[in-house]
Amino acid sequence: MDGEGRRSYAVSSCQWQKGPRVRKKIASISIVFFAAVAAFSSVPPAYAWSGTGIACSEASPSLCVDLGQGSSAGDPVQAFPYSGNFSQALKFTTATTECDNGFVSEGDTSTNEGPPCPFAVGSMLNHIFDKERIVELSNPNFASLHYAADASGLVWLRTSGDGELWVQNGGINGTTYGELVNVYNSNRSLSADILCEVATNQQLRTMNVGGNNCLWKERT
Repeated sequence: MDGEGRRSYAVSSCQWQKGPRVRKKIASISIVFFAAVAAFSSVPPAYAWSGTGIACSEASPSLCVDLGQGSSAGDPVQAFPYSGNFSQALKFTTATTECDNGFVSEGDTSTNEGPPCPFAVGSMLNHIFDKERIVELSNPNFASLHYAADASGLVWLRTSGDGELWVQNGGINGTTYGELVNVYNSNRSLSADILCEVATNQQLRTMNVGGNNCLWKERT
């Protein structure tokens, strides 16, 4: 952990277990996460995370994933304190057409897995996140718009293109923190780039140095 409380993961051949705080370590990898939250109208108070919920970081103060005033393609996804407004509603949709019916595959033929997917071969990320869920993120009020990271790591509302696929590492529910690993930027850097929040009213971004601002949990 560095002087600012961020975790970095430099790994050789030792193993990790997966989870919000405990993961498998295999290659040279660093992980980071970003989250965002804003305000609008109201959201049902007790979403089941299997459908839609509100994701807030473990940082202090905790900030949540939020559309802010955004509602169109090209608008930024930001971080705001919890409000319960519909701009903070976040839906995880399993990308069932990707890899092994929406799950990471390390290409283990003994278990009838498909080829290594969705991460670049050689990065070891398919092994580290094997059998974790591949998801698309959206606000159910704007279901055609996905939360996508660009090459600089900034997260935007997009209708299509690169950056829309995320791997959910850990529960990310009412009791467990977890991370969201962006497939596009992880394949560019050959390390795990995770969603993080930086500050209130600032755009979410992906990073590969992890801290509490990159760990997410459902706020109920």
